[in-house]
Amino acid sequence: MSGEINLEALKTVAYAYFDRGSCVQYDQLCLNRSGSVRAERRQPGREPEYATADCTLHLDCSSYAWSVYYETFGIKLPALLTESMINLEDMRVFYYKRTGRETPEKKKKILEKFQKTLLPGDAVVTRNRDESNGHIMVFVGDNKVLHCTYFLPGGDYDYKEKKDKYESYGAIMEFKAQTFWTEGADRYLFGDRIGRFAIIRPYGEKDKPTAKAQARAKSLFRVAVFKTCTPSRTRTVRPGGEIRYSVTVKNCGQEAKKIKLTDEPPRGATGAPVKEEFYLAPLESRTVNYSFKATGEEEIIRSKKTRVNGVLMNETATFCRKGYKDKQKAAINDACRTCRGADWEFVKAVYKKALSKTLPDKDAEEALNAYLEPSDVDTLVRFKKTDMTVPGFYGGKNMQTYKKDKITRTREIRPGDFEVGDVLVYSDEKDVHALVCGGEWELYGGDKVYKGEDALKITESLLGQFAFFVLRP
Repeated sequence: MSGEINLEALKTVAYAYFDRGSCVQYDQLCLNRSGSVRAERRQPGREPEYATADCTLHLDCSSYAWSVYYETFGIKLPALLTESMINLEDMRVFYYKRTGRETPEKKKKILEKFQKTLLPGDAVVTRNRDESNGHIMVFVGDNKVLHCTYFLPGGDYDYKEKKDKYESYGAIMEFKAQTFWTEGADRYLFGDRIGRFAIIRPYGEKDKPTAKAQARAKSLFRVAVFKTCTPSRTRTVRPGGEIRYSVTVKNCGQEAKKIKLTDEPPRGATGAPVKEEFYLAPLESRTVNYSFKATGEEEIIRSKKTRVNGVLMNETATFCRKGYKDKQKAAINDACRTCRGADWEFVKAVYKKALSKTLPDKDAEEALNAYLEPSDVDTLVRFKKTDMTVPGFYGGKNMQTYKKDKITRTREIRPGDFEVGDVLVYSDEKDVHALVCGGEWELYGGDKVYKGEDALKITESLLGQFAFFVLRP
């Protein structure tokens, strides 16, 4: 019975990532290009509920497999890259290194042994002949294999063009396990590129699923939940303002599901508790909308009590400050259009004219350095949080996460993340720039104006810059 529970829990977790579609994207490239530092964008260990329209989850093949075993059993595999995973001898139950001289009969015998050895819950790992790359896939039974990959043009941040690339169907794929051993299967395990392949078995009979994995398996198999809130991420709600939550539940399976949704006002907000019950037919989805009011007692309002069928969903966070009133935003917009100057001088001029507010007398480079500090590694810098910075709204290929900031740094910048009056400071490794947001997708830099597609190019490039952050004076 234990084995059945283990398999059902593992299948549920593996498919929980799969069913989130484009909310899970492929990324294996380092943010730092020095070759000696791996400040990666992928996020192993993030639970599947983290992936929503507001929070893209970045994984690659090895971090997906690592996350599946971690989320199911709490097991932290001792390796996070395929080049190391294939060498986990204590977990290996099958291993073969190609000679290049295998006859058809020899290949057949090896694949027969491979098929007999492979059990649901195992992972298949391959390495290329030149050891340049590899792949790992999770066998979930029922002739199904799940893995994280991508097809052009999706996957990875394009550092040359400084632009994100997305796969519209997401990064988690499914294929038939018989592909490994059916006739003609030498296109795969015995393909020209493959040099080694193995089966690893990360867990045993004594490993029990976590309480959350068991709860998922009991009531959320092939049920995907997407929770978002407005305003969210980098946007501000004023004290007394409304925070709107949206929970979409999708039945991705072939059987009807009973759904029970509950939620409570988070700390720093008030409102009536939420309780909804309904049935979902196969492939049917439903969205439940509700709201709470911010009290102003908390700077960051974290919603972390949402449950679907008793399973805790992902946390969302809203930034709570007084912010600017519409009249002040209009004044900032007007000042952006009429003031002149370069970088920080322009920022100072806008705030002086619009709000009679005097900002520190710095240039753009001094402003950048004021909020960054060198890390232990020369090629990286750390971000210093202050009263004017926006939590989670910083990054760049040479930026490390601020350890005391509980909000994960921004992974990509999207339309609507900026508010009127925000000051974007970034370094392109040659110069430091400062821009002011003057309206919906309008960034001003004195003699430079970026609107629409031009503004989009600026924001898409930010993760590929040396470093960036946003001030909200």
